[in-house]
Amino acid sequence: MTSRYIYFISKSSTVIYKLCIGKGTAKERLKECELEIVSMLLAPVPEKLLPLKERIKKNLFYSGFRSSNEKGTASLTKSLYGKRNTTASKFIKDIYNLHTEVKSFIDYPEE
Repeated sequence: MTSRYIYFISKSSTVIYKLCIGKGTAKERLKECELEIVSMLLAPVPEKLLPLKERIKKNLFYSGFRSSNEKGTASLTKSLYGKRNTTASKFIKDIYNLHTEVKSFIDYPEE
């Protein structure tokens, strides 16, 4: 059962590694990892962690800026527009927290 979360751990490990060693600000590192983050968020996580995963999706891929003819395309760059680096750092922390929670779930599955 827990083996299905290995894919998430693999993808999130890559994201965290790139976020840690990447150059630039927290916002720039998040933008640089956009494809990996999308891939990570498509992977399954335990049901009790879905609210955290959904919060990460909302924070990273929601943009309040929409013109009348735009269908609400979601992109990390648009979502981070106008955000502070401290906010971007909190988004990175959420990614790390989700990774550690899933890892803990794998290491110590609930009976």
